[in-house]
Amino acid sequence: MALGLSKNLSKSGIVTPGIVTDSLVLKHNYSAGSVVPISDGAFYFNNSSINFGTSIVHNYSSGDTAHTYSFWVLRETSPIASWEGLISKQGTSGYSWIVFNSDSSAPRLYYEGDTNSKFAYVNLPVMDKRWHHYAITANSGTVTMYQDGVALSGDTSIDVDHTVNCLGDNGAGSNYFIGYMCNVGIWERVLTQAEIKDIMFKNYAGLTSSQTTNLMHWWNLDEETDTDGTAGDGGVKDSHGTNHGTLA
Repeated sequence: MALGLSKNLSKSGIVTPGIVTDSLVLKHNYSAGSVVPISDGAFYFNNSSINFGTSIVHNYSSGDTAHTYSFWVLRETSPIASWEGLISKQGTSGYSWIVFNSDSSAPRLYYEGDTNSKFAYVNLPVMDKRWHHYAITANSGTVTMYQDGVALSGDTSIDVDHTVNCLGDNGAGSNYFIGYMCNVGIWERVLTQAEIKDIMFKNYAGLTSSQTTNLMHWWNLDEETDTDGTAGDGGVKDSHGTNHGTLA
């Protein structure tokens, strides 16, 4: 399992995460120009995933619908050969995903519910081996997706439940995301575009009190911890809640 642990990088200004291998040897310092995550490191996914014990459920039928996902990723391969799971429901053969896919030769970001009959998607203007920030908001079945703070057009409606508790694959140990991820946040409210543009350049410590309003979970993914979020190994810490992750 490879995890970014570059604790000696400067915390001031905009920094790129340092990535290390299993032997804790520096692998790369990535530069993405003016668009880079604020983080001391990033988790490297390659036939690996992070599982959370408690499912996060957004139930459209009950009206409990307002939520936002926010995360940074750097894909190691390009173009997309198949579909790659970013956030998913563990222990299933599919469905309830946030995935990258390529349809009609266009890279897309999909947001799918607990059945494969209802999903939203947008075409991505950029899909390369650089850091990009993504945000997805949903309320009353209306979905808005962002890349690097820019709202994208596409099929943006969904009316089925959405359940997740896994990062990095389709929830069933396949269709792995190959690349790096950090600063994953989930809110029980819709963030405005202005908030998304501000939050994308912050790690958990940099969030203001208003930005943590209705925040459910935040995983910096910049260090390995015990599975309970304390010092150790085998897991990652939920900085805002108690849904710590287990490396798989």
